[in-house]
Amino acid sequence: KVRDMGCFDNDISLARLYSAADVFVLLSINESLGYTVMEAMACGTPCVAFNQGGVPDLIDHQQNGYLATPFLPTDFAQGIAWVLENEARWNMLSCNARERIECFFTLEKVVEQHIALYHEIGL
Repeated sequence: KVRDMGCFDNDISLARLYSAADVFVLLSINESLGYTVMEAMACGTPCVAFNQGGVPDLIDHQQNGYLATPFLPTDFAQGIAWVLENEARWNMLSCNARERIECFFTLEKVVEQHIALYHEIGL
């Protein structure tokens, strides 16, 4: 079942929505990073997206989500089914999604990476 939940204008409501979802799907065909994927993963929601742009920097295929072959709707649909069809698998994907964000994409981690880059290039 799919429900259109409308617009949310605050972080708490958005986080609750992400957390309540069984899967987050990103149908975009051109994403430089995919902040909505990052937000969903931070809430422990497995994601399905096309394997393009910066999305593979977030999703490890079949480890914390599913990367579908770009522009192949049948593979995208298979990815959604794959995420949802097994509860133990879903739990593993959920834990791994949250862990991925905590390890690499918290504000502190991103600041550390930027500072390291600045030192590396001599700034």
